Amino acid sequence: MGCKMAIENYVNGIKNWVALPILAGALALSTGCRRVNDPALQPERNLEVLIGEVYGATRNSKFNDAYRFDMREELNKMGSALELHENLQDAQLKEVIAFAKAKIFEQKGEYDRAAKEYEGIKSDKRLKQRAETYKPICLEFEAARTINVYKDLNSQLGEFNAKLENSRKLNEKYKGTEYEDNAKKLELDLGIQRVRFIAEHEDLLEKGAVETEYLKLIAQHNGSHLYDDLKIELAGHYESKADSYAKTFAGTNFRPNEYLALSNNAAKLYQDVIRRHPETNSYTVARKSLSALEEKRKDVLKNH
Repeated sequence: MGCKMAIENYVNGIKNWVALPILAGALALSTGCRRVNDPALQPERNLEVLIGEVYGATRNSKFNDAYRFDMREELNKMGSALELHENLQDAQLKEVIAFAKAKIFEQKGEYDRAAKEYEGIKSDKRLKQRAETYKPICLEFEAARTINVYKDLNSQLGEFNAKLENSRKLNEKYKGTEYEDNAKKLELDLGIQRVRFIAEHEDLLEKGAVETEYLKLIAQHNGSHLYDDLKIELAGHYESKADSYAKTFAGTNFRPNEYLALSNNAAKLYQDVIRRHPETNSYTVARKSLSALEEKRKDVLKNH
C-alpha cells in the first residue's frame, strides 16, 4: 500500500474512527514509504509520508489510550511535523492535516486548540461532518478542565471538587466511546491539580490530609501511566517534611524516630517503584532519589 493510498485511507477511515491494533498502523505505512523530512524527497512527497505516519499513529491503540500510555513525546513530535506544512495550498490535504492536528490536541488535553482546528474544516464533507460532531465535545471538555480561581481556601477546594464530580459524569457519559480515555485522563489531571493545591496549603488543613489525598488518588488511578510518578511525588512530599523536621529541631529537640518515620515513608515509596517497574523512566528517577535520600539520612543522623 503506497503513501498516497495511506492519505486516502486516512480520510475514508474517519467514518469508523476507533482504536485498532498496531498492525493497522504498520499496514498503512508499508510498501514504498520513507521517513518523513527526508531531504532526498520533494516537499510534496515528504507530506505524503507524514500523512501516512499520522494515519498509522492514530490507528494505533496506544495513541488512543493516553491514560495508560505516556504519549507526550510522540504527540509533540507529530504535532511539530504537521506544523511544517501549515502553508499548504492543497485544500483536501490541508483539512486532513487540520483533522490530524485536532486529534493530537485532543490526546494532549488541549481541547481549545482541537476545537479551533475542527472549526477550520469546511470543504471536505466527510471531514466537516466529523468535525462538527467533535468540536462541541472538545468545547465540553475544555469547559470541564478549566478551573476558576478563588481567593479563599474553601471556595477553591469547592471548585476542585465540583470539577471532579463533573469529570466523573463525563466518564459515565462517554463510557464505551472514543472519548472514554479522554474523560479518565481529565479526571486524573484534575485530581493531580487538586492534591497539589492541598499540598501547597498543608498548614491550613488537618494533619495528614496531604498524604491521605495522595494515597486515594494513587489507588484510584493505578492503571494510569502517571501511577509511579504520583508515588514519587508523594515520596518527595515525605522527604521534604523530613528535611523540614531536621532543620527545625536541633540538638536535644531532635528525635531520630520522628525523622526516620518520615524519611522511611519516602524510601518505601521509592523502593516500591524500583521493585515493580524496572527499566522505566520512573525506575531511574526513583533509584536516584532513593540513593540521594540514603546519603542525606546518614548525614542528618550523624550531625544531630
